[in-house]
Amino acid sequence: MQLHLTLNAQHVRLPLSHRYALQGMLYHALASNPHYSNYVHNNGYSFGARNYKLFTFGRLSGPFMHSESEIIFRDTVRFEIRSVDPNFVYQLGSALYPGNKINLFENTLDILDSRIEDYSPNTCCAKISMLSPITVFETERSGYRRFIAPDESLFYTAVVNNALRKWQSYFNMPAPTDFSFEPALPPEELVSSHRVVSKFKRSVTVSYGGSYVLRGNGKLINFLYDAGLGSKNSQGLGMFNIESFPDF
Repeated sequence: MQLHLTLNAQHVRLPLSHRYALQGMLYHALASNPHYSNYVHNNGYSFGARNYKLFTFGRLSGPFMHSESEIIFRDTVRFEIRSVDPNFVYQLGSALYPGNKINLFENTLDILDSRIEDYSPNTCCAKISMLSPITVFETERSGYRRFIAPDESLFYTAVVNNALRKWQSYFNMPAPTDFSFEPALPPEELVSSHRVVSKFKRSVTVSYGGSYVLRGNGKLINFLYDAGLGSKNSQGLGMFNIESFPDF
């Protein structure tokens, strides 16, 4: 399920790395229901030792200028939040309604429009484009976190395994195994042209945009449309749009 917001962001100035502020705004909006907010923030859905929030959000989308340190919006912006849990979207929608305001750093933004949708791709094959980039990583014995790139086969295996674990955490049942994730662009192009290095609080994340192909179980693809691909979805990564429905 999806929540679409339109915000008055004229002359709003934000640091280039502002995903943490967007996430904080969402948790603040849930605070009117402390029990649920605490559950989402501190627990989420578990699979083994891993916890998944099963929501994601995109970038602020609208006309802007930027410098080396900040982004300056010129007009209204659109902001989309998705979750596999309808209650999450309804809770946000009840707090983020037209006429209300949100705060991001030193800025106050008016909510001009708020709309809930329940779109599902309903397909077994989709070419997708990333609205926010994908990150996957492995932790080495030394504790070093190594981010995996799309020119490694492990990148695609890691995204698939992550998707299956998220499904099982939510439904408490084995995920469909007929699922694949593949590049729609040459892997070297994904690395050279779609690599994104960003900060979340003090942590640096390496992630990748671009186009990919999802094949397999339609229910799992619907699930991932709302949950996001890869890791750190609740930090605003892994959201995608359907580019086309190839027949192959």
